[in-house]
Amino acid sequence: MAEPKPTAGKDADIEAGKGLAWLAYFGILFLVPMLANKDNKFSQFHAKQGMWLFIVEIVWWLIIWILTLVFTSVAMSGNPLAFGSWSGMWAVVSIIGLLSLLGWLFFLIMAIMGIIKAATGKYWRMPILGGFVKGDYPV
Repeated sequence: MAEPKPTAGKDADIEAGKGLAWLAYFGILFLVPMLANKDNKFSQFHAKQGMWLFIVEIVWWLIIWILTLVFTSVAMSGNPLAFGSWSGMWAVVSIIGLLSLLGWLFFLIMAIMGIIKAATGKYWRMPILGGFVKGDYPV
């Protein structure tokens, strides 16, 4: 079955909004489409997704930073706690580093996909984070 064509009003909304909507996925620049195109649903949708991506990136960075600081400090103090040896503690620090890398890779892929979808005029709900965006959007 063919996908229904959007109405002319929706096409105009997308065309008017996609010029700035792609900026939403560049960190704090989500504020540009959010504040410049307040009446544009397409631009607001991508700005809200970009905002959530930015917030989760900051929280992720804080969690990784705190975990790295704690486990590195314990490993350097010579008190391996329940890990049995210093090498066990450093293994935990390495796992935290791997988790950090995987998180940043996820954020980078989400940002690239968001930029592409916004620039081409498509609504696209991000996996995991897209559920936080509430409103009357066609996705």
